[in-house]
Amino acid sequence: MTLGDLLTADYNLLIFGDPHCSGCRSLLMDHGVNRYIRSRSAPAYFLNLVKGSESELADVQTSFEIVEVEEDAIDDYAIDNTPFGYVITRAGVIGSAGAVVRGLGPVKDLFEQAFHDDSTATVASAHVSHSHQASH
Repeated sequence: MTLGDLLTADYNLLIFGDPHCSGCRSLLMDHGVNRYIRSRSAPAYFLNLVKGSESELADVQTSFEIVEVEEDAIDDYAIDNTPFGYVITRAGVIGSAGAVVRGLGPVKDLFEQAFHDDSTATVASAHVSHSHQASH
C-alpha cells in the first residue's frame, strides 16, 4: 500500500508520530481534535513511525486510523519531531504541513492553510506495511 491509497478525500490529514511520544498520545486522545476531525468528515491517519508498536495504541480511543509506515517516511517527509502533520489533497499535493504538538489549534491551522495555499509540491510515496482501524 502506498500513501496514495490513503488519499481518498479532497483533503486528508496525516499525522506522523510515535506511540512513545507523549505529545502524540495526547493528540490522539484530545477530545477537541477528535470532534473537529469528525465534524470535517476528513480522513485522519496517525502514521506510526515505530514498527511493531501498534499494540501500544490499542487502548487509545481516537478518530484517527492508525497506520504503520516504513521507516524511510521520516526522511521522505523531513520529519524532525513528532507529532508532525500534513494536509494532503486527493491529487497528492501538500496543502500544509507543520508541528501539531499543542492539539486543536495547530490541527485547525493546517486545514485553514491548506484551503488558502496555492502549493504545487507533490507528495513522495511512503509505503505502508499494514493498517489498523482505530477505535471510535
